[in-house]
Amino acid sequence: MSKTQQIKIDEYEFEVLFHEAPKNKGYLFFLHGYPDDLRSWEAQIEYLKDDFGIIAPNLPGVGKSAKPPLRIFYNAQRLCPALAKLAEKLVPDQSTPIQLIGHDWGSILLWALVSDEKLAARFLSFTAIAGPHVALVRELMLSRLTSGVYVDLENLVKQFFKSWYIYLFQLPNIPELAWNFLAEPLWEMMLTMAEAPANDIRRTYSREEIINRATGPLNLYRELLQGKEIPLPDKIRLPVQIIVPERDLAITPEVYDDHYRYVTGLKIHRIDANHWVQIEKPSEVSRLIYSFAYDQLKSVTG
Repeated sequence: MSKTQQIKIDEYEFEVLFHEAPKNKGYLFFLHGYPDDLRSWEAQIEYLKDDFGIIAPNLPGVGKSAKPPLRIFYNAQRLCPALAKLAEKLVPDQSTPIQLIGHDWGSILLWALVSDEKLAARFLSFTAIAGPHVALVRELMLSRLTSGVYVDLENLVKQFFKSWYIYLFQLPNIPELAWNFLAEPLWEMMLTMAEAPANDIRRTYSREEIINRATGPLNLYRELLQGKEIPLPDKIRLPVQIIVPERDLAITPEVYDDHYRYVTGLKIHRIDANHWVQIEKPSEVSRLIYSFAYDQLKSVTG
């Protein structure tokens, strides 16, 4: 993978992988999840870089991206405008299309971005992988809690138990201490539970890399529940496709059920894969990203 560069945006300093667009087809903006870095997109970048320009930052606190001094800087309402500014700084020509792709926390943040009409106006499409819109999930969970329907309650309980770690991460200092003292066994346990394939790039991480990826962005989870909440959108008019891994250890496929009500022209693809579907089935995910991005380009260029 090519060398990265450091870019300062407001209170943030992002480490970013950037490839110039080779064929006038615009750029793909990749945002990774937890506990990952931009290398989780290695297969997709290799597959797509000959046809599209690439923008792939590390989230704050990950890799060489600076760790903000205050927890509030991890709040989506503050971080999303900075991500939009990062894209605009790298691609200042407003006529050059930029299409968004997120995984896990990358998807959660980009959902918040595309829900803001002013921020969304700069982008052509969004591909969400293994990451729902938090506000839509919150709305869906509340409706299931009060529905009295057995299947709704069963799905609610399933998701609650899959989300146990989110509540653990709310504790101050304890998650950081656990990762610092038990980095390798906790990392191996996570990869095993996630059914990560043998060629998963994260199996090569050093102890220092594990601690950085696992502890750097923990404040994302704390701001999710303790900070300013991500609001419910009116309508999302940007073209969106969702790639749902059916064996996701963290998210049940049912949490996406309500997204059709809020997203115009939504496409959903279900794949028999684990949470890191882009690593387990890289070619399939890369083809879906390419096909969707190419279709959006055709829709604006004819």
